[in-house]
Amino acid sequence: MLRFTRISQTRQGQVGKKRGRQEPIRSGIGSLLTLATLALLWCQPPERLQINLQTHLDLVASGDIPEGGLAPCGIFRYGWAACDSRSSCSLEWFESCFGFWARWGGGSGYAFHSTLDITLPLAFRFTSHPPTLSIEGYTYTPKRSLGFLYFVQDVGVASTDLIAAASCGPYESPPPPCCATASSEAFFEVSVQTSLARASIADDFGASCACGDAANCADCGHDLNEPPYPYDGWHQGYRSHQVSFADGITAKHEEDLHAHLLLQAQGSLCAAAGGNVGGGAGAGLVVQSAPHPLGVPAIGGNEFVWSGGSPATLVIPARALGYTWGWEPDLSWIAEETVFRVEPEIPSDDTKPGERTVARGRELVAQSLEGQTGGYVDDLLYRSKHLPPHNSDFGKKRVVFEVEDKVDYAEIEVFYPTDMKNHPPGGPRGYLMPSLIDPCQPIHELSEPSPNWFYYYWDAYGRHEDVYFAKENTNNPRVFGRLCETYAAGCTIASIKIYIFDTVSPCSGYVHVLPLFRLEYRYLEPDECRDVYSSAFITRSDEELYVYGIHGYIETLEHELAHKRHFIDGILCFRTDRNRVDNDWDGLDDRWEIRHGLHPCYYRSVDPDLPDYEVIAYIEGYGNLLSAKEMWKHDWADDCGYDPCNTNPQNHYRYGGIQKACPPSPFPWRYVRDHRIAATPFYNDLLTKIPESP
Repeated sequence: MLRFTRISQTRQGQVGKKRGRQEPIRSGIGSLLTLATLALLWCQPPERLQINLQTHLDLVASGDIPEGGLAPCGIFRYGWAACDSRSSCSLEWFESCFGFWARWGGGSGYAFHSTLDITLPLAFRFTSHPPTLSIEGYTYTPKRSLGFLYFVQDVGVASTDLIAAASCGPYESPPPPCCATASSEAFFEVSVQTSLARASIADDFGASCACGDAANCADCGHDLNEPPYPYDGWHQGYRSHQVSFADGITAKHEEDLHAHLLLQAQGSLCAAAGGNVGGGAGAGLVVQSAPHPLGVPAIGGNEFVWSGGSPATLVIPARALGYTWGWEPDLSWIAEETVFRVEPEIPSDDTKPGERTVARGRELVAQSLEGQTGGYVDDLLYRSKHLPPHNSDFGKKRVVFEVEDKVDYAEIEVFYPTDMKNHPPGGPRGYLMPSLIDPCQPIHELSEPSPNWFYYYWDAYGRHEDVYFAKENTNNPRVFGRLCETYAAGCTIASIKIYIFDTVSPCSGYVHVLPLFRLEYRYLEPDECRDVYSSAFITRSDEELYVYGIHGYIETLEHELAHKRHFIDGILCFRTDRNRVDNDWDGLDDRWEIRHGLHPCYYRSVDPDLPDYEVIAYIEGYGNLLSAKEMWKHDWADDCGYDPCNTNPQNHYRYGGIQKACPPSPFPWRYVRDHRIAATPFYNDLLTKIPESP
């Protein structure tokens, strides 16, 4: 049995290695830290997400003022007298790092004492601009949290040029007064403290000499004590955090970098002690950048499509970006611990997606092991002889950014190429069907597989038996489905096969227009075959339902399944049978029609374009379609190259993959009445099953 429907058509558019042990600081600001050579560089934030740093540097000092000062990321800016005569102050700062250097000493009867505390509070401010989604019949809640990795690097302290000296005899010209005894001593503590790593050093040292007779010390030598140079570095660490935007657009995370210096030295008239110390630290964030962690697939973000060839390939970028202010990080040590993966897992025959992660400057890049060459390629590469076996292998997934533990994820959607034919072997066969006026017999079985949309729609919607793909011999665009029945004897059915035509494809450019029906009381003049005056008759509504995508397949199938039930249950029969009365030759018994709101005298008693047996199939098909309303969430056909954002204001209907790109609504229902287009019906009494009178 052929299935016709009115159609609507639109024009188709085109669519590394670990950081090694550092050498201790020797002298001078220029060699203070590895940070010293790094230039200020501001990060370019990903789209839809901005990350800014708000900070200043607090300095608290007491005692003597040493030489040296503060170096924002190695660029000397402030001396220790930055607070002038005050004991504390806040300094202008823009970087997420700091360095410091101090030289101190005491001698010739002078004692030196200094305490310095440096605090760099870091306030990382995240700003997100979520999209505004106002879609009739559909709700979507964008991801409102962001995971990130906070890390510190180059946390270290070191000392250089430590010396304690004492001399009783003349060693300069002109010689100073001789001393019977001389001594010096020095002490220091230096530390850098962060929430993830700490570095500290401390030492005390001294020197002394004596000649016994200050008047006769010409032959007395000197004593020099030069201890080893202690250092502690370079430490690093990371920890994952999460912020929530809740109902706002901003979120904040705060950290501190802190340094403490205690410097002491003293010496008698003929002695001196002192040295240099320095240290520093850098901090930053690592945020997933691809796929975008705040991307919204519902409006076209983070969507990926398998290729249409054999083997089929899918590439999903998987990357993270390092954010630092004023210094350039080495992220190789983090890369070694980083994994990118997809959950639920995507099948892949000869590649290992996310086998390792490498660092390229500020970026962490996932790499896949290429099975054929044994080399590595960027991003997550999936390659298989055929597409994944089940419709559930496509759709909503997450790309997880993991460093020991999960840091964050990005929501993605994976689609298959609609009209390509690289799905797995098996599934329903395909046939070339005769023209509409020919007998209901296939011409021959198609040599190529059925298209992907048919295979995956069939898989998603229950894998019904005796359902086949068909191409119509004359390419008539008005046929969507066909049911071919074989009688055993009389009205007894031997077999029934259902054919779904290629015009059901989301890429065909046609939308299914379902006629809808209601019960209305009407008066009919007496007819020669039956006196029917006034009764509740099935009546064509002035409202229609437009469906597409997987609902086009479901509507076609349910329509033909309704015919199948009517044949099997004996409601419908196109054979002469003495037990049946069928005056209008529509295949429906007159007595059955009277009980179910149809006029027994007219082949098309409801609609001049539709036989009565088609009307009841539409009614039951519509009822079953309502039960499958949520099946649109399982449609992962791509957009077939149609206008992905539906920018044509005259195009009210969306063809192609109903969730791909940025549709005005991924929900594939349009009730149309006059100029009203809505996702819900105007009438509340539309028939969803065949009415039956008592």
